[in-house]
Amino acid sequence: MKKPSPALERKMECREPEFALHRPPFGEIVDYRKKFRKLKNIVVIGNGGSVTSFQALHGALAEKSGKRATVLSTMEPFRVTRVKKENPRANTLVMPVSKSGNNTDMLEASLQFLDYRMLAVTGGGALGKIAGIKGIPVIEHPDIAGRFSGMTASALAPAGICGLPVKEMFRGARKCYRGCAPSVEFRANDAKKLAFALYGWERRGFTEIFMPVYSSRLSEFLPLAGQLVHETLGKKGKGLSLLAGEAPEAQHHTLQRVFGGRRNAGILFLREEKFREKMRLKVPREIRRVKLHHSFLKSLDGLPCEKSLEFDFLGVQKTAKGKGIPSAEIRVERVSAESVGSLLAFLQYFAFYSALLRGVNAFNQPSVEKSKKTSFEMRKHFAGKK
Repeated sequence: MKKPSPALERKMECREPEFALHRPPFGEIVDYRKKFRKLKNIVVIGNGGSVTSFQALHGALAEKSGKRATVLSTMEPFRVTRVKKENPRANTLVMPVSKSGNNTDMLEASLQFLDYRMLAVTGGGALGKIAGIKGIPVIEHPDIAGRFSGMTASALAPAGICGLPVKEMFRGARKCYRGCAPSVEFRANDAKKLAFALYGWERRGFTEIFMPVYSSRLSEFLPLAGQLVHETLGKKGKGLSLLAGEAPEAQHHTLQRVFGGRRNAGILFLREEKFREKMRLKVPREIRRVKLHHSFLKSLDGLPCEKSLEFDFLGVQKTAKGKGIPSAEIRVERVSAESVGSLLAFLQYFAFYSALLRGVNAFNQPSVEKSKKTSFEMRKHFAGKK
């Protein structure tokens, strides 16, 4: 990879961000895990960064979860009714999560569950006041932007209460934070490398990014990846658009757009290299002579399924190279508590350095806040006419 100019390297020089220095309240998490251990379900209420990191961690390790987890990010009557029906009050813990405590959508959804057992994660605001009035216990949400709060109580508290190995996740994240820290020079810092590569794509006109994910366990990272890219970089007329999907299904339609449509899209692969499960294709003798392309079905006999997935990835990668379309790859050797913690930390640092390169604030989202205020004023106006 081409090395950035000294001026661009200086842009990535900074102090360690707070999200990489924070220590989660593991003692509190363990205490609440014990307190709510008999409850079978957990409903996490929030929007954006308050839930996307939990979704990613829980989705990757769902088989280790001791509870049925549901994320609620809307006050839509159908969705709320369904969530309540699927999560009876007697067996459910509800966890509203919000750094400010003033997210209107989160509060409106939470109001529908005030007769449930609740545990809030917040920095105060209206949610904190409601918790005080209603006697709802609170775990403090640190002053870290939601999309960068994956290694705080924001995500680790619900994950820990589900029984997931949060200390192992944090151990993986800490390793990545050390390896991607600002003090680590460019040639040894993968987060800086990826940020610089995609910054170069944008400057060449490749502003759309297709992100196929070759692992169903990692597919729940897609909302977080999209949020980190859009909210962190999309400012001052700069930034990238991320279109993500689980492969190989997503590539069957989106590659037509990438390879055949407007020439402004690059590809960022996310894949798991080694799967715990082993499976081989078995072609019965009586159908081995069925024609397939320029060969027969028998050519697939004995092929490991993980190899088939790898060949799908390699086929796309090779085609992109032949067409002069830029591509990059994020690899997870095998999904584990440590590796998903490391992946989450890597995505955070990648977004952070990407913001520095573009000269924008990594931690704010001014356009989002404006729309939130506008929608709340509409609510007030409607209520005042009643």
